[in-house]
Amino acid sequence: MAAAAPLEVNKRQVVGTTANDLLDDTTCREYYLIIARASGEADNVGSTVGPALCSGLQSALGVSKIGCQGIGDAQGYTASLADNIPTYDGGILTSASAVTGAEGIFNEAYSKCPGSKVVATGYSQGTAVLYNSIEKLSAAVQNQITGVTLYGYTANTPNNGEIPNFPAAKTKVFCSNSLGYDTVCSAAEITVDAAHLDYSSDYAAGVTFLQGTLTG
Repeated sequence: MAAAAPLEVNKRQVVGTTANDLLDDTTCREYYLIIARASGEADNVGSTVGPALCSGLQSALGVSKIGCQGIGDAQGYTASLADNIPTYDGGILTSASAVTGAEGIFNEAYSKCPGSKVVATGYSQGTAVLYNSIEKLSAAVQNQITGVTLYGYTANTPNNGEIPNFPAAKTKVFCSNSLGYDTVCSAAEITVDAAHLDYSSDYAAGVTFLQGTLTG
């Protein structure tokens, strides 16, 4: 017990808009949540979907069991609105550096904590970061990922509501909330409306889905 006590210092819930548990942990937790924030959101997890799902999973599973890790500027994902502008005609809806950085985080989870289970969540441009990176991962790294939630999936239409080269059963897309249907999920080009800006009514469902993939 005495030897384990110092390690608990880092086992705390995410505070504010930053989470680096995967990179900072000295011992691996059982689970990790990787977060890709929306355009314009601060730091590496933002202030909406990321913190909500992180705190929800930590409340359900325990802070000592699940850590949260954002994909931020340090990984090459600045969440710049300009990077999200290209249409589906060849555009990846984010920056190449963001995709490379996200791949690095998933690969780090596998190399550092191969026995841990990983889930991920993305919002708006963050969904593009996730789908572009996850589809490129090795089979071994993909197998470590048990579930992904995509809020306001910017490539929902061209990707048929899935992540290419990744099991559909491991993916849950949210395109509708209390404000109605999010047209970003069906438009040929990204046109943001009110329904794209608030997914708070779907946070609990996202937590439930990811928790089920981790413990089911």
